[in-house]
Amino acid sequence: MRGIHRRITTLQGEYVQNFERARTRFFALVMFFSLAFLIVVGRLVYLMGPGILAGDQIVQVSQNAPAPKRANIVDRNGMLIATSLETKSLYADPKFVKDAKKLAFKIAEIFPGLDASELESDLNKKSRFVWVKRHLTPKQQAAVLEIGDPALNVQTEYRRVYPQDHLFSHVIGYTNIDGQGIAGLEKYYDDILLSDQKDMVLNLDTALQDILRSETQKSMQEFSAIGGSGIVMDVNSGEILAMVSLPDFDPNKPDPSDTTAMFNRNTVGVYEMGSTFKPFAFAAALEDKVTRVNKIYDVSEPLKYGRFRIRDYHPYKRPITATEVFIHSSNIGTAQMALDLGTEKLKDFYDDLGFFDKVTIDLPERGSPILPSVWREVNTVTASYGHGIAVSPLHVVRATAAMVNGGTLPYPHLAQNAQHTDKPQISVISPETSDMIAGLLALTVEKGTGSKAAHQDIWVGGKTGTSEKISATGRYEEKKLLSSFVGVFPADNPQYVMLVSVDEPKGTKKSFGFATGGWTSAPVVGKTIEYMKPSMPSLNVANKKPFPTLAALEKFITEED
Repeated sequence: MRGIHRRITTLQGEYVQNFERARTRFFALVMFFSLAFLIVVGRLVYLMGPGILAGDQIVQVSQNAPAPKRANIVDRNGMLIATSLETKSLYADPKFVKDAKKLAFKIAEIFPGLDASELESDLNKKSRFVWVKRHLTPKQQAAVLEIGDPALNVQTEYRRVYPQDHLFSHVIGYTNIDGQGIAGLEKYYDDILLSDQKDMVLNLDTALQDILRSETQKSMQEFSAIGGSGIVMDVNSGEILAMVSLPDFDPNKPDPSDTTAMFNRNTVGVYEMGSTFKPFAFAAALEDKVTRVNKIYDVSEPLKYGRFRIRDYHPYKRPITATEVFIHSSNIGTAQMALDLGTEKLKDFYDDLGFFDKVTIDLPERGSPILPSVWREVNTVTASYGHGIAVSPLHVVRATAAMVNGGTLPYPHLAQNAQHTDKPQISVISPETSDMIAGLLALTVEKGTGSKAAHQDIWVGGKTGTSEKISATGRYEEKKLLSSFVGVFPADNPQYVMLVSVDEPKGTKKSFGFATGGWTSAPVVGKTIEYMKPSMPSLNVANKKPFPTLAALEKFITEED
C-alpha cells in the first residue's frame, strides 16, 4: 500500500508539474502572439502614417497642419464681410502609390488645371505627404472617392470667403491658401483673427460703402478717368465709415500681379492734393493772427517769386478779402498769406497735422509722404496751395476733420477695437479758428467752387482741389489731373468728412471741357450725402437752420466787377 500511495503521490506531482509547464507554455504563446499582433498593428500604423484608431477603421492624420479657422469680420450693423467655411483638401501618401502615372492621369481628369506629369513626379517622391488639390468642391470630392486609391486622403481645412466680393477689397485684404493674412485688415489683425474667435466688428457701413463706390464709378465713367477713391470718416471719433479705391479686385481670387487693381489709393498713394490744402494754410495764418477774414490781398497780378510766377485759375483784376481768397481758391492770396506766416511756422503746422509721416490707420499698406529735400521759402509758397508736397488722401481727411471738429486731430481707424486710438489726441487749432474754417468751407459750397456738392436741407462745407500730375521726367502734365473735393457736413455742426478724388478725368461737353474737382468729385459728395441722410439722425432734418458764422462771413464778399 505504501508503494501504491507513493506512486499516486508521484503521479499527482507529475500531473501538477506537467500542468504548470503547460500553463507556462500557454501564457508564453499568448504573450508571443500578442506581442506579434502589436508589432504587426504598429507596423501597419507606421506604414499608413501618423493616425488614430476610430472603431475598426484607421483614420489618416496628415503631416501638414490644417489651415486655421479665422474669426468672422462684420460691418457696424453685423453684415458679414469675411468668414471661414469648412472644406476638404486632397493629399496623397506616396508610400502607398503603386502606379504613379496611372493615378496622376485619373486625378488630372478630375482637376483639368493640374499638370499630370508634375503630379506624377510628386507621387514618386519618398515623402509621406504631397498636396494634390486644396479646397475641393463636393462634386470633386465624390469623384476622388470613386478612384478608391488608398494613397489618397482628405483633410478638413477652412477657406476664407468674402461675400461682398469687390466691395471692401482694399480694406479687408485677403489671406493665402494656408489661411494667413496677406493684405489689408486680414494682415494687420492676423493674430487677433486667429486667436479670438469673436466676430471682429468694423466701423464700416456696407450700404454707404456700396453707394460711395457706385457714385465714384459713375464719375470715372462719365469723365473717362483711370481711377478714383473716396473716404467717409467721423470727424470726432476717427471712425472710417466707408473707404473705396478704384479699380479694385475680388479678394476671393486676388491677382497680385495686377498692381493697378491691388493699389490702395487712399493710404498707399501719395499725391499733390492741390487746393484741398488751402484750409490748412489759412487756419495756420488765422491761428497765428497774421491774417483775418476781412484782410485785403492784391491778387490782380501774378505773384513773382524768383523764376516762378504764381497764377490763379480764375484771375481777379482787383484786390479781394481773405474770405474771397478762400472761397474763390486764389493761389496768389494764399501764397501771400503763407509768406506772412513764415516758413518754419507753416512747416511746424504741417508736421503737427501728420503730413511728414505715414498716415496712422489700422492697415499695413501706407505710403510715405514726399517732401522737399530742402525746404526753402519757395516751397512754403507752393505748399500753401498743395503743390510740392505729396500725401495720401487719408492725410487730408484726417487734417480736415481737425479743422472743423474744434481743432483736435483724430486717429482714423477701421476696426472698433483699434488700439492706436488710445493715444492722446493733439490739439492743432483753437475752437474759434475751427468754427471760422467750417463757415468758410460752407461759404465755398454756397458761393464758390464747390457748389455742386450743395444740399437743400444740409449745410455742406468743402474745398475743391485740382492738381497736375508729375510725369516720369519730373514735369507737370497739364492734361493729367487729380481732381478732388473734400466736404464736411453738416457744416454748422460738423459730424462727417468725405473726400472724393478722380484720377486723370477728361472734360466733357456737359462740363464745358472742364475736368476739375468741382465738376468731377463735388457731385459725388453731394449725391452720397443724399443717400446717407435717411440713416444718419444728424443729417435727417427738414431744412437748413440759420448758420451764424456763414452769415457773418458773407459781408466780406464784394460783388465782382
